[in-house]
Amino acid sequence: EEEVTTRKRSRAVVFDRHDEIQEEVQRETELGQSVSELSTYKPPVRLNLNLEGSYRRIPLKSVVKDVTKTLLMNQLAKNMSVITVEDLFLVSVSEIQRELNVPQKDIQELIEEVSLHIAPAKRSTLQLETDSKLRHRRLSIGCKIIDQALGGGIVTKSITEVVGESSSGKSQFCLQLSLCCPLSEEHGGLGGKVLYISTNGDFPDSRFRTMACEFKEKMGSRGIDIADPPSQIFTLSAPDLEKLWSILNDQLPLLINRPEYNIKLVVIDSIAALVRSEYENNQSIERARSLWMISSQLRKLSDTHNFAVVVVNQVTDKFENGSSVEMGFTPNKKLIPSLGLSWSKSINTRIMLRKTPRTIEIDSECIFSDDTEPAAKKQKLCSVTLRELSVIFSSTSSNSSCMFCVLNGGLRGLE
Repeated sequence: EEEVTTRKRSRAVVFDRHDEIQEEVQRETELGQSVSELSTYKPPVRLNLNLEGSYRRIPLKSVVKDVTKTLLMNQLAKNMSVITVEDLFLVSVSEIQRELNVPQKDIQELIEEVSLHIAPAKRSTLQLETDSKLRHRRLSIGCKIIDQALGGGIVTKSITEVVGESSSGKSQFCLQLSLCCPLSEEHGGLGGKVLYISTNGDFPDSRFRTMACEFKEKMGSRGIDIADPPSQIFTLSAPDLEKLWSILNDQLPLLINRPEYNIKLVVIDSIAALVRSEYENNQSIERARSLWMISSQLRKLSDTHNFAVVVVNQVTDKFENGSSVEMGFTPNKKLIPSLGLSWSKSINTRIMLRKTPRTIEIDSECIFSDDTEPAAKKQKLCSVTLRELSVIFSSTSSNSSCMFCVLNGGLRGLE
């Protein structure tokens, strides 16, 4: 009996030990699998960080001036192909430490030095008011009444939309801004040149020269010497959205970065014509995406280089109940800017120009208007159509309006 009892105990011990062995084997197997997985582990695809284009391809050696970090940069370039700023920010500290076997402190110091170089500088409110490169500036249109309605003029570092019906004065508004832009800041200008992008055809050269002659005489009478206006404006044609994007993405940055051009005003006349010809009514998502890309590029460049952007838009008519047509005008007609709500959210200021049924008599020698009859021009006094300028919304000024008319020299505000 004692022998049988001893055998049973030994068997129990063996069975218990067998269970322990099985558990150990299972743990080793799991550990082996995890080690195997670790050996075949591949890091995830690196994200393409949205670094500024001007920083992405800068070599590290041109950013880091500390000679003590030269050895580390040489090792990064040789062993890990880390050459540019973008390459450095796409690898982790642990990965560099594992590959190069260097102290973590040295890697952190290198990253901090590069970060300080590309990070935006701190700006105080005093700097924003006093530094000409940081603060918003205003471009006068050359008429005190209209400038007062605009809150002092067109603001830089923002997108201003000029919208209105046909023959309301949109293009002449832009031409007059183009004449004033080369003036010094003391005289209401920005002291720079203009890039005028036409989408509806050729640049209105004959009208611009007529306005330029009047403008030069006006400035001369005030003792202000100005350069030849046509030499201060560059013109480009954009017959489709692809060409417009090429100008904004490729040509405009090159012009801005060259001091001899000194672009301070960009005009697009007009954007609605391009969008309407490119997209159908059922392609609202694609249209909104294109408009967002255009506005984002304009806003980024204007904010970086402190210039003004003016974009011309068209309107659609909405007739309310009981509207009647009289002499080409409908009192109950409501003008709605084109391109929809998505575009409205992309601009900072909206200025609407519209014709009114009212007229005013002015000396015929001063008049330039498409709706003035040739026979009337021979008379001493002629009737011209009154137009209205309204600031619909703006991030820099309050809503206001004024009356104006179109003369030989451009737009003239009326009390």
